[in-house]
Amino acid sequence: ADSPSYQLFGEEVRGQKSQNKSLGFSPVVLASSQKGYYHFIKGFAAIDKEDFKVAQNEFEKAAEAGLRSQKEEAIVYLQLADISLTNQDKNQAQEYLNKANALKYTPAIAKSIEQLQGQLNEA
Repeated sequence: ADSPSYQLFGEEVRGQKSQNKSLGFSPVVLASSQKGYYHFIKGFAAIDKEDFKVAQNEFEKAAEAGLRSQKEEAIVYLQLADISLTNQDKNQAQEYLNKANALKYTPAIAKSIEQLQGQLNEA
């Protein structure tokens, strides 16, 4: 099952992913400001393949490298929280939700955070 944030942002990311692939970049040649975005896209590609371990690794790299907006950072932390909850790591999921909550984001992301918080509270 797709996470709420993936349903919200999947189409946008898929379009950007195909653009990235056609350019043939590897993270080594990217500017440091672009590496976070590269890993952001790779994380969603891994979710598409249901490879959540790779997705978690890519989203962690995206968070470390930094992204252009707090909205994108919130999406990364929301994805990491969702993966952590799937892995039954409620403490880690809550930490990622707290990081997402500390950022500026859209009402759609706020709704996804609320939904995931509800799932975490029920777990």
